[in-house]
Amino acid sequence: MSQGQGRRRPWGDLPVRVKVLCAVSVAAVAAVVAGLVGIVKLGAVDETGGGIYENNLLPISALAQIDGDVNEVRATILRHVISTDPASMREREQEIADFRNGLTELWRQYSSAPGTDEEKAVREQFETALATMYEVTDEQILPASRALRTAEVAAAEREQFDPAFDAVSEALSGLSKLEMAQASAGAAQAEATYRSARTLLIVVLVLGLGGALTVGLYAARSISIPLGHVVAALRRVEHGDLTTVADVRTRDELGQLGDALNATTLRLREIIGGRLAQTASGLAAAAEELSAVSMQLQSGAGDVTSKATTATHATEEVNTGVQSIAAGAEQMSASITEIASNAGQAAQVAQQGMAVAERTTAQVAQLAPRARRSGRLSA
Repeated sequence: MSQGQGRRRPWGDLPVRVKVLCAVSVAAVAAVVAGLVGIVKLGAVDETGGGIYENNLLPISALAQIDGDVNEVRATILRHVISTDPASMREREQEIADFRNGLTELWRQYSSAPGTDEEKAVREQFETALATMYEVTDEQILPASRALRTAEVAAAEREQFDPAFDAVSEALSGLSKLEMAQASAGAAQAEATYRSARTLLIVVLVLGLGGALTVGLYAARSISIPLGHVVAALRRVEHGDLTTVADVRTRDELGQLGDALNATTLRLREIIGGRLAQTASGLAAAAEELSAVSMQLQSGAGDVTSKATTATHATEEVNTGVQSIAAGAEQMSASITEIASNAGQAAQVAQQGMAVAERTTAQVAQLAPRARRSGRLSA
């Protein structure tokens, strides 16, 4: 078994699936945090942008309309002054009243919005100057214009109306500048919000990716290193080393794999060791039997050698007898020749031939048993 049953290693004991999910979870958490930060900051930017539109751009547009109506009032007053027809004058006066009503409504809408102390002071300046301009118009310019007293109209315009008109224009210009300053501040705030959101997103993404990469690398090492130990052990087993041990110190799937491999090699050693012992015993018994057979073969070979020697001696004796028979035959031939040439010695030769024949017969009788034994040995 592996050494994974020893000291506990909480991370190493986690299942492989949990390790992988940890790395993925870190990346997912980073993505969620980045998304939430982006949503919050985008909401802040949208709020700032919406505030610029509602609190600054719309008031600036209203101030532009108010300024336009003020100029229309002045222009209509001048057209009233140059008119000589009472009907035309009444039309101009109606136009002046309409412009003043529209201006009053626009100013009411604008001034209803909350403002800073500086804005409130400028608004009071505008209202005072506008009231003065209306008063001069109603009490001096229009009555003098109806009476065609142009000199009086010119004096009132120069001395009272124009200064009041300039004060109104200055107040409107001041309010527009204040609104523009607030819009610029809002835009700067939106830019700052964007920059802080971008920086925070980058930091969150970098930290998240770094954490995910760190956890991923740690998880990969905790998987690849034990797996490498198991593969190395299998390679050694492949080359016949059944004493190898997979050094996996975890309790996850890889640790279980190492334990299974170690148990398998141990079982193989036991099985192969038993088979080798049985084979060795069989070989020893076979060797003993072979030794006994070899000794028997050696004994049989000695007997065969002895019998071959005996047969050789018998053969030599037969050869000697045959040679003796040949010599006797030669002697008989000489005797027969001598008998033919000397009839007188026939009796003597006959007697000698009988004696030789008797000796030959006796010798053949002696060699016959030996020849039979040689025949059996040869067979």
